[in-house]
Amino acid sequence: MLKLNEKEIEIVASEFGFKVNEVKEMIETGDIELYTSYSMFFYKIHEDKSKDELIELLENKETAIDELNYHILESGKVAYTF
Repeated sequence: MLKLNEKEIEIVASEFGFKVNEVKEMIETGDIELYTSYSMFFYKIHEDKSKDELIELLENKETAIDELNYHILESGKVAYTF
């Protein structure tokens, strides 16, 4: 399982409006997902889309992550909460 250091946890807590201990618990329970990179996050969010849905997103110059709550850390890791 991907881990965050203490500084990254503090940044995620600040970005999402949670306390540090809440973020730690949310990571453990899966309420905050962690990805090694933006490209892995992008792929995961789009992998279940049909070809038609992907084409529609492209035509509208949108992505499936436009409205999601995520943060890209300096390390390149991505934290995402629902």
